[in-house]
Amino acid sequence: SLLPQKITTKLGKKCNFYIEEYIFHDESDITLGKWFYKKYYYGKSLHKYNQKVKEIGLESVKDEQLGILGRYTIFLKNKNFYKKPILAISVLALKTCEFGAGAFGLLFGKFKK
Repeated sequence: SLLPQKITTKLGKKCNFYIEEYIFHDESDITLGKWFYKKYYYGKSLHKYNQKVKEIGLESVKDEQLGILGRYTIFLKNKNFYKKPILAISVLALKTCEFGAGAFGLLFGKFKK
């Protein structure tokens, strides 16, 4: 969500807070195919998101949220990530596949215009 960045940009106030409530996600019926299709689906409208981010002047935020290196860095900076190497490699492989699915969506979304 870009809401915290929009608040900071528009009001000039830093928006750093967290809620204490738990959010429960029931993803028990998700399959790998559904997961990748979801990334592909979001990728199809990514060009619209990029345009919107440019219009409101939040380019650096986009790089933090969507940049491949930025996403990998989040995991690689965490010391706990290295405690379970098989899980770590699996997470990186999953993220790589997610980026691939999103990239296909982005390509097909641009060509469908």
